[in-house]
Amino acid sequence: VFNGFSAYIALNLAILLVMITRYRQRSWYRTVSAGLFCVGIFGVFNSLTEDVQRMVWLSTLGRLFMGVNFAVAWLPLRFRKDATRRYLPHGAIVGSLVLGALVFFYSTSLPPGVKLYRFEPWINGLNLVAGACFMIAFCLGYAAHKKEHDEYDAALLSLALFSSVYCLFSPMTYVWGPRWWMLQVLELMAYLVALVYKFISYGKIQQKLSDTTKALEVSNRDLQQFAYVVSHDLQEPLRMITSYLNLISKRYKGKLDEAGEEFISFAVDGAGRMQNLILDLLGYCRIAQEKEKDEVVDCSQALAKTLRNLEVSIRETEATIEVNRLPLVEGSESQIISLFQNLIGNALKYRRSEAPKVKVDSKLEGRHYIFSVSDNGIGFDSKYAERIFLIFQRLHARNEYAGTGIGLASCKRIVERHGGEIWAKSDLGAGSTFYFTLPAFPSGKGGTVGAN
Repeated sequence: VFNGFSAYIALNLAILLVMITRYRQRSWYRTVSAGLFCVGIFGVFNSLTEDVQRMVWLSTLGRLFMGVNFAVAWLPLRFRKDATRRYLPHGAIVGSLVLGALVFFYSTSLPPGVKLYRFEPWINGLNLVAGACFMIAFCLGYAAHKKEHDEYDAALLSLALFSSVYCLFSPMTYVWGPRWWMLQVLELMAYLVALVYKFISYGKIQQKLSDTTKALEVSNRDLQQFAYVVSHDLQEPLRMITSYLNLISKRYKGKLDEAGEEFISFAVDGAGRMQNLILDLLGYCRIAQEKEKDEVVDCSQALAKTLRNLEVSIRETEATIEVNRLPLVEGSESQIISLFQNLIGNALKYRRSEAPKVKVDSKLEGRHYIFSVSDNGIGFDSKYAERIFLIFQRLHARNEYAGTGIGLASCKRIVERHGGEIWAKSDLGAGSTFYFTLPAFPSGKGGTVGAN
């Protein structure tokens, strides 16, 4: 019972360390947790036997495995190879499972560890090696602790110190004697203190993470509101500037020299581009501000509305749009229409001399549908596959292709707000294919509009 309780605490502490590793960048936590897993595994085997020889061998090997892992964990990085840090924890855990099973089932093949209640020399030797490893770990860890002043490591250092005392003083004790029991109790208390301290530390980390997340949400919300207000308030003065520039251009046409008319033309064009930029920025901000709607969206119908919006551009470019049957998804219909409109609009804009051909398709994969929008346009270099989704990023000059550089950034934001991902594949001059995922509606049936 005593050994089983110690093993339970050690395993819990190891699992807690693994959980803390997700939030704190401590490369040696994994090695320390591996040592705790090892002693916990040996402790489980130990709790299942009443044979003294097995108990002595299992407890000694458990502390040796734990001590070696602790010593390696706190070694300076220059003495630790990547392979050691990567493979030692897993190898130690697998080794403890194999060796523990061998000792448990084949203990009669081992030399006796205890004789007349005194430990045999090889057991004392292994305990001294383990104690030295724990002492090395404590000294190295304490030196690092003084430099970094990390409050979360004190519990593990105290555990290393108590384990070192246990191993170094165990040769002076008798099995079942008062000193032996005193060391057992001290070791158990060290595990308990470390476990409690780590639980407190984990709670602090969770609280800190929660506070940081809330602060980040408030900051993002304030930033979105600021961008929205600024974009909205800029429209009125810009509209006035644009209207007066157009008025000047009409009233004084033919009365100014060629340079004057060119200057006014530049000003009108710049004001128009600024107005388009503000409108696109407002649309980008609205994506984040719009409350998420839990509604069923028929993507076939959403795409049909998109094509009606783009009817003029499709007719002017003589484009061919191939649409396969599209599914039902969960999300906002207006945002999905905007998503299709941006992607198909780009396919029509960035075309070659031949008529554009656009294909829209989808397939079910797990709980998401993967949509694809492919074209035969000019394409782009694959090294820009991530950059094109950043706001205000353009691959072409404004005199070549009009735009503000917000369209694909809006697509990315829409897809991410629906819990999906978006990416692109392309070769320069060979067309592009944009992929994105959307959550499937539970019924999973397709839309009402067939291939067209």
